[in-house]
Amino acid sequence: MAKGVIRRGQIVDTYGVGSLLDVNGEGFIVLDTSHWPSSQMMAIDMPRLSAAVGNKRLLTFGSSKASIPVERFPKWYFCSRSNCRRLAKVIDEKFFQKTEGDDSNLPVTPSCPDCNDQMTPMRWIAYCDKGHLAEVDWSNWCHGDQEPGTSGQCERGSRKLKYIVKGDRGGDFDQLFVQCTSCGHERSLEGIKSKHKLRGAYVNAYQGKKCCDSQPWELFNKDKEYQCDEVMSIEPRGSAALYRSKKLSALVLDDTTGDSEGLSPIAITELEKAFANLQARSPSTDQFRHELFSDDTSQTRMRIEAISEHIGVELEDALIFLRSRFREAIDGVYETSASSVDEQSQQDLLMAEFQMFRNGKDIANSDLNVEFWVPKPEKSLILSRLFRSVGSVRKLREVRALLGFTRGKHLDAVSADLSTGENWVPAVEAWGEGIYLELNSEFLNKWSSANEKLFEPLITRQLANISASDPAKELGIYPDVYFLVAHTLSHLLIRQLTFESGYSSSALRERLYFDESTRQAGILIYTSDSDSEGTLGGLVEQAFEEKLEHILNIVANSSRWCSLDPVCRETEQQGIGGLNSASCHSCSLVSETSCTYQNAGLSRLLLGGLGDSNEELMGIFEYIFGDKRD
Repeated sequence: MAKGVIRRGQIVDTYGVGSLLDVNGEGFIVLDTSHWPSSQMMAIDMPRLSAAVGNKRLLTFGSSKASIPVERFPKWYFCSRSNCRRLAKVIDEKFFQKTEGDDSNLPVTPSCPDCNDQMTPMRWIAYCDKGHLAEVDWSNWCHGDQEPGTSGQCERGSRKLKYIVKGDRGGDFDQLFVQCTSCGHERSLEGIKSKHKLRGAYVNAYQGKKCCDSQPWELFNKDKEYQCDEVMSIEPRGSAALYRSKKLSALVLDDTTGDSEGLSPIAITELEKAFANLQARSPSTDQFRHELFSDDTSQTRMRIEAISEHIGVELEDALIFLRSRFREAIDGVYETSASSVDEQSQQDLLMAEFQMFRNGKDIANSDLNVEFWVPKPEKSLILSRLFRSVGSVRKLREVRALLGFTRGKHLDAVSADLSTGENWVPAVEAWGEGIYLELNSEFLNKWSSANEKLFEPLITRQLANISASDPAKELGIYPDVYFLVAHTLSHLLIRQLTFESGYSSSALRERLYFDESTRQAGILIYTSDSDSEGTLGGLVEQAFEEKLEHILNIVANSSRWCSLDPVCRETEQQGIGGLNSASCHSCSLVSETSCTYQNAGLSRLLLGGLGDSNEELMGIFEYIFGDKRD
């Protein structure tokens, strides 16, 4: 990242509040939004997403020259010259020497006061699973195991430290030492990753505590009640464990989706009454959801048809209104407060989009342009069996809002606003294109029935891991075979579309839609960006029937074989917490920016299983083609 420049879209992803970044060899951390120049930012109009974050405003930077506040972190630096290796906390002016005539706004790189060489930030950072972050006090670490009777003792203010590497190879903790030249004592980094050795004194924790209970830019407050008892761990500055942004994302929907536009006041009144009656008649909320959102014949569906005919409105218009009322009244999309935003909020936003896509009506407005078509068996066997409908998304607008971040095991989310007084959240909007694919649930039902006895032990074990996994719940991974099918298919399509569309692998994203009550699934593969690869047309062009069939045939063949088979094929528990099965970087994983679920919840054999033995189920593609397979 040259000259401290980051892209606008990165402020809610890679470089949001609490993230670490390197600029010209130096380390920095992004401050919380109470320090951001909100008066210089512009608002994004997105009521649906604003409501989901507690009715807060969505603000973004309008100028490419705008800046976000950062602070130097870590402050412990060492000299890389082999005959020096000075280690110090760079808070003194003697470490900063700006070149005469240099009028840039970039921070000055610390220089070693002993040899004037450029210094490098220390690699190791301390964090806790509740989101707190600190750097190690290397002076305390060096002297933490000191026995004054044998090595003497020195005053902290007079200590002069070095960071040295011993041995022929170096790199291992037992070869890395912090040495005090004042008293001669030294201590290796061996065991520093062991939690019981990283005491509170080494991370500037409050007296009697193990964790610093704060962020690096927060000053010590004697009136604050420091309560975190998590033991801090050590990771390199570039570790993914140190930061994961917590955000919500939503597409700007059709202007008429989910509202009462086009309906008369009388029709709205009648539909409100109908909603109350239908809800009262249903034995449970889940049953009501299933009958309202499913196309299956049911008593509820028959009543809706009769009501729509009686009041003189189209059935689809009545369904849109009633489904919207369900989302508002039952799922509570518009009542979610900022303090209780969780994965369910994202699922609610996705379900509203899924409802729109499932209506199958072409849309053409300034924010969304979608043209739907239905695959026909006589034209394409693979498309008609696999998909209920396909949408060519020629234009879309996506808005992403940053809520906060997590670290480590993600036990608690830290708010992007630590002052708790801001009425806005950082957001970005991006434009792009995509392909929408709705899976054929009728075909999936036939396939799963044919494989019912063969799901053991592969699928049952994987679904059990997902059900018991806290990361899986946080990410929104459903313990359902149909979800695994949709997610794995999405990844295989992304990998192939990279070659077909002209976009880089990291430019494509997935958006998975899954209704747990009806087991209906949809996939949106899209690209959206605010300042680079936007709508070039290369992706949506792949939604034509001939091209999509060609892509699916390639995907079908690639799902049956991986270059790491048979190891990949026979490995039942892969990835985070064993949430994957027969899925690796050579066949199914994609760029981390492309996957919503951190490359978890995948099973290649569900698509490419050959079904040629009692130990392997028949994958979807094998079931589709049968004897017609090429």
